[in-house]
Amino acid sequence: MAFQNILPDPNNTIGDTGKATAGGEGPGYKSVSITSKSEVMSQRTNSGRLVTRSASGHTWSVSIGYNPLTRAQFDPLFSFLLHKRGNLNPFFVSLPQNKVPQTTLFAKTVRPTNESVGGVAGLGKVVKSVQLPQAGGTFIVGQEYKITSVAGGTNWSSVGGATNASEGDIFIATAVGTSALTSASPTYAKAGTDNILMSFASYAAGTHGAPKPGDFFTVTDASDSNHTKVYQVVRTETKDTYDSQPADDGSAETARLYISPALQRNLYDDATLTFHNPLMRVIATSDTQQYSLDHKNLYEFSLKLQEAQK
Repeated sequence: MAFQNILPDPNNTIGDTGKATAGGEGPGYKSVSITSKSEVMSQRTNSGRLVTRSASGHTWSVSIGYNPLTRAQFDPLFSFLLHKRGNLNPFFVSLPQNKVPQTTLFAKTVRPTNESVGGVAGLGKVVKSVQLPQAGGTFIVGQEYKITSVAGGTNWSSVGGATNASEGDIFIATAVGTSALTSASPTYAKAGTDNILMSFASYAAGTHGAPKPGDFFTVTDASDSNHTKVYQVVRTETKDTYDSQPADDGSAETARLYISPALQRNLYDDATLTFHNPLMRVIATSDTQQYSLDHKNLYEFSLKLQEAQK
């Protein structure tokens, strides 16, 4: 069993060995606050025109307060933090208010099959990021694509592909192409994009639900192991509720999620989007850890954390 790398809480236990063993559960939180920080530079021209631009990447900050703790509750928690040596070594934190999606239907869909609520087991569906095919004539120069159909011909050399191309071939577009080239799908959504598409096999919003604004998720991307950012859904569009209708990929519906912050890294096709218990990678904001004892020999302690992407 691996050593515990999640801040101990009632759902994430830690034993004397430092492993995630039965017993030794961590204390619950008295309070949790989250701060979203996205620095923006702004200035006005002599004519009064406002010019703005992003000044740096986005960061989440977390403040955790605890009720007075007994020594049995406090020592495993404090020892865990001391082992991280202040802000030297990152770890993960599970935020109770964002542990599960808000809608019962979608929460059941993404809940693991070995977990149940009210005797109802989760479906354990793995949600994926998807990229839909687009026809020739709409390719974006510099974007990487995967050919999804060569029904219009196999000569893709005019857009950066092979002269005798096959479905599944990957190329970087050198031109927008023509409608004679049937279809290709981007291999990733570019960093800076503020909306993404999600789906899974046989997904239907009416059956499986969809995320709501306020839901958090993380990314597990086999093509980019450094993509550890936590995102929040700020708007959701499905086949039935949409402003710009998400298309059908031929086997399942898709949902379009508008997110904050915008993608911090490229999001590759088929990356996993984790909505059930998304874990934030964090460090302590200070290399000093301090506690106090009250008149009942109970420990007074609070914690400030900051998101730490790889």
